[in-house]
Amino acid sequence: MLLSAVSGWSLPSLGRCDPTLRLLLACARPPGAPVPLAELCRSPVDWPQLPALAARHGLVPLVSGALAGQPAVPEPVHRQLAAGAISGSARILLLAAHLHELLAVLSHAGIAVFVHKGLAIGAMAYGDILLRHAGDLDLVIRPADLPRARLLLENLGYAAKAAAPRPGGYHLGFRRASSGVTVELHWAFTSARWPFPLSQASLWSSLTTVPVAGHPAPCLVPAMAVLALCAHGTKEAWARLGLLADLAALLTRYPDLPWEAILACARRMRREQAVLLGFALAAVCLGLVLPPELTRRMGQFPRLPKLCRQVIRSYETGQPISGLSFHCFLWRVMETGHDRRVYWAATGPVLARKLIDWMRPTEADRPPVRALRWLPYVQRPVRIVRACGGPWLALRLALRRLG
Repeated sequence: MLLSAVSGWSLPSLGRCDPTLRLLLACARPPGAPVPLAELCRSPVDWPQLPALAARHGLVPLVSGALAGQPAVPEPVHRQLAAGAISGSARILLLAAHLHELLAVLSHAGIAVFVHKGLAIGAMAYGDILLRHAGDLDLVIRPADLPRARLLLENLGYAAKAAAPRPGGYHLGFRRASSGVTVELHWAFTSARWPFPLSQASLWSSLTTVPVAGHPAPCLVPAMAVLALCAHGTKEAWARLGLLADLAALLTRYPDLPWEAILACARRMRREQAVLLGFALAAVCLGLVLPPELTRRMGQFPRLPKLCRQVIRSYETGQPISGLSFHCFLWRVMETGHDRRVYWAATGPVLARKLIDWMRPTEADRPPVRALRWLPYVQRPVRIVRACGGPWLALRLALRRLG
């Protein structure tokens, strides 16, 4: 157990973790944590699988750096990880160049903006943007500035991925064809159906700057960045270990954070359990040592150990939480009946439409006789059940499609 019992309450351990995943977790531990890498490298690791697993979890830079110089690691694995790290570094430097251009243009137009996730976390949590995987740029603006910001991006050659934001959405994506760089303009951290309602006043008054490739970039102060990371991680059901590594590195680099203020802010948003879930997972998976006040507070949430086990099981099986299980996961994270009703009221019709679209007959199913036009609605489910190999397998497939 990486966390001892608190008033009869404890979190799960990683005792059944396979050697490959255990090595990956060891490489992702925050700086300064004692890790027996040499011993883990001599265990029965699935070496051909390790680079792909590191890439899927966004951990290639950390794994490549941690395993450099380990003689037990096969040379082809060293080369593959090093090539992935070099490719990722080139991508990050390209993103940094685009970031500085965008910040200059938006600031010149009087649009308040700060960097979210990606490069900002690389600089703040790791002290080096090259140690953190980044696939795109995430910029946060005020909701009222979206039309002007969109026009400025389009003038720079970025094409919007959608004509308008989705109802209840929280970001709009853009892509620059000449470079392949994707930018997401955010005005919130999560969707309206699962809100993480940090107030605009506290958000925009809690900014600092970090150096990104030699230029200052605005971002959230560490305490607010912790809340934003927990919001993003929970929204994704902590599908990537890279998200946990970010949180653990940030908490390790800033050990004197105002814990009570962070929890009080989460409590006002009714998202304290979501924040504590991130802390608990970082402790269980990455050996993060938590302050006593956090462990004591975790004991007030009886659902927390089960949520942790669900996420850990997804790491052990290699199957991220998806489908109906994903919606149930978010439902259990919520702390009030009102939030759960709002979530299902927004999610239920979407899931029903997905299921109806899947069961709707295709043109090939339509009978030549008009009087039998009802028949395909009976035949289609039968064909799906036969194709899946039985009703239970068909039901499992249907639940997975509800993600």
